[in-house]
Amino acid sequence: MPWRPLIKRLLEPGRIPRKSRVVEAWRDALFLFSAEAAQQLAEATVRNRKAIKQACEELYYRPFYAASAGQAQKYAATVAVKKLIDKQSFISETEAVN
Repeated sequence: MPWRPLIKRLLEPGRIPRKSRVVEAWRDALFLFSAEAAQQLAEATVRNRKAIKQACEELYYRPFYAASAGQAQKYAATVAVKKLIDKQSFISETEAVN
């Protein structure tokens, strides 16, 4: 998307002089403005045990939520199942999914 590089450039330190919770949150989560946003958001939600909607709201990512949420949820499910299988090696993938 053509807006991603623009937002990343605007978030560089010194570009926005005023303090802002939103800008600080976005600077800490620049992955939100990458092609892998949905995948990285999914990994973060599984790691932090949060719903994708909650993670998006905490990062002030609401305008883009609808576009990324479905894809992020698919990734989150995949990541969660893989972690479950890795953690419980005695459970087969079929058992873990069912």
